[in-house]
Amino acid sequence: MDISVDLNSVKAFTEEHIKIYEALNPTERYPHLFGEDLPKTLEVVKEASLFTFDEVNWLLSGQDTQTARVGGKNQKYKEVALSIDLNNFKLTHPAIALLLKPDLSKSPLNGRTRKEILNVNYKHIPNFIGTLYKVKDEYVNDDGSYKPEALSDISIFGVVANTGVDPSGLTTKDTVFNEVCYAIDNKWITNDFLSIQNRVNKLCGKGIFAEKTRQELAHRIHNQYSSTDMILPWDAHRVKTWRAKPEVLLLDVTWDEPKKIGKNYYDGIIYVVVSSETLEKSTGTVSRTAKENPTYLIRVVIHTGVLRGYDVEDNFLTKINNFKSAWQVHLDNLAYAFFNAKPALVGLENRVCLYGCLPAIQKCHDLTKVIKFVDIVEDENDKDYNPHGLQQNGEAIMLPIKLITEAA
Repeated sequence: MDISVDLNSVKAFTEEHIKIYEALNPTERYPHLFGEDLPKTLEVVKEASLFTFDEVNWLLSGQDTQTARVGGKNQKYKEVALSIDLNNFKLTHPAIALLLKPDLSKSPLNGRTRKEILNVNYKHIPNFIGTLYKVKDEYVNDDGSYKPEALSDISIFGVVANTGVDPSGLTTKDTVFNEVCYAIDNKWITNDFLSIQNRVNKLCGKGIFAEKTRQELAHRIHNQYSSTDMILPWDAHRVKTWRAKPEVLLLDVTWDEPKKIGKNYYDGIIYVVVSSETLEKSTGTVSRTAKENPTYLIRVVIHTGVLRGYDVEDNFLTKINNFKSAWQVHLDNLAYAFFNAKPALVGLENRVCLYGCLPAIQKCHDLTKVIKFVDIVEDENDKDYNPHGLQQNGEAIMLPIKLITEAA
């Protein structure tokens, strides 16, 4: 049984190809296309059948629009075309998905890349293998238009159906980004973070993008629509860009004259920003910077990378607290192993100190200022009450509920 078709040696796809395709693609293998994960407003009419290109309306207009790649052509067009040329047309992947409309016309839910390649490179091929879907009757208006819930599902399905591999091409981050923005603009979802996060997860399904990438996409989309509730994902490039902003006060300092701090004189302060997720690498970066700048105070500032989960405030605290604890333990282990069994000194009074962290959550932080680490004070009756040991602009940061002004 040939699992691919040499398009240069056949005149058309045949019923024999359908039989091979069905054997290679059992229904239970694709629950997101045929089973329990299929969007609830859609139903399968034919799992596999032959369709001519001429019987499908490939034009983009209104409800006919394929949103599988909102914003442009498949970026892997050439790669897909080359794969078909070298490896033939594989029957091991899901067929092109079509939508049967109330007026019995057909429009594509995905598959434009394959259609274009076949029409350009294999002009003698008049047909293709497809799967036919329709919107359930209860989601169709009397005039034949679709209800918003169905339009939303059609858009989702156009992306989900492309989360496999060649010949459809992998779904990209831009595809997911553009579709969620499309959904917000059409008011299928609201622009709050939880709704955006749920949409991203639906689009990615079980096949593409790790949790970190999904969360970064959700934050990126959320920030585009919110001017007052931004959540900052950090990496080395974003840290550099942030520090360059004029309103951000995290600049290395060189004093005109050395200053005496404790028992020693120093020429200034260097801030080293490291990731909360790479403890040993961060420790090495700080140690190297301290060695290369022996006459400077070294203040270590950590960033929280991409915040994950539904409760970003709790995730922020968890990352900060885990790093602070692991940092102390790691340095203590090094100190006991190599420096006369003495614990490491990392407080603010020392040359190298764990100084603070970068802000990340706009509703809780001033996004232009570093959050300083201070002593934890758990007594609610104490004027210096600060249960998390975080302070910014003279205020104790009371995640996840509110900011409480520190008493003067």
